[in-house]
Amino acid sequence: MKWIKLFNKMNENNSVFYNKTSEFIIKSLPKVKDGYIRLWRGNRPNEVGINPSYTSSLEGIALPFVYGYDGVLSYIDLPISDISNYEVSGGVDGEEFIIPNSLLKNVVVVDKILYKKNLPDTLSVGNISSFDDFADNFLK
Repeated sequence: MKWIKLFNKMNENNSVFYNKTSEFIIKSLPKVKDGYIRLWRGNRPNEVGINPSYTSSLEGIALPFVYGYDGVLSYIDLPISDISNYEVSGGVDGEEFIIPNSLLKNVVVVDKILYKKNLPDTLSVGNISSFDDFADNFLK
């Protein structure tokens, strides 16, 4: 039970941060054209345009990964009419997609200033500053 409370506390506080950050990012980027959907990826360093796994969830999936990897955020806008072709079966409905390699050249990297400008050195919630800290606390 201790780890569940710890995880819930970490998620509750971080979700406010991720929601506010995603709102700022979305407002700062060009609007998505009618008939298109924007998919996101929190990349490991040097991974942009290589890994084809993308998500529609900026605040719930892409941002936590970008901070966890200390990587970069990227996106791609795709026609809504094509999106069902890329959806991962067995994944979270409407949130997980595998993009064909031929489309990865269209990925756009988000300027780090939009999500790293005013951040503390570590993203900290209570006494937890990383997934490793969470795991260490879980094992206690």
